[in-house]
Amino acid sequence: MRNRTLVVSVLADTKKFSDGLTEATKVAGVAVAAIGAAVGAFIVTSVKAAAEAEKVAAQTAAVLASTGQAAGRTADQISDLAGELSFLSGVDDEVVQAGANILLTFTKIQGANFDKATAAALDLSVALGTDLNSASVLVGKALNDPIKGISALGRSGDRRQRSVELSRVPSVG
Repeated sequence: MRNRTLVVSVLADTKKFSDGLTEATKVAGVAVAAIGAAVGAFIVTSVKAAAEAEKVAAQTAAVLASTGQAAGRTADQISDLAGELSFLSGVDDEVVQAGANILLTFTKIQGANFDKATAAALDLSVALGTDLNSASVLVGKALNDPIKGISALGRSGDRRQRSVELSRVPSVG
């Protein structure tokens, strides 16, 4: 009889263990699913970011080729500049590089002036609360043709504010 009681007792203890193990497996399954979803989302975001970076780099290469590298900067130098300004400003480096790509089309902005113009466009976009591409066009026009460019800046807001922003950029030409 003792053996049967002992067997029943062991079976009862095993049943409780089995139930606990089943519950733990369910909880672990949910945790693994959540981790999998997070990893999947991270991968999708990373792929999108890489595609955007590739797109902007291709645009930089195309503008440099079409202008004959008039700015005196390489694609790597422009990418590095965008990274530095991104770090300082908190603006995404692809956004900064896209703004620099617009400035590349203004062929009179060259060398260190190009770097300063990129920073000035970033500052202007923050000051005006506008997108960097629009600010890059304003700065590019102002430096490529200062008389017409300053007039355009004046039409977009307080002329004194714009002259302060652009005073950091030496004149071109």
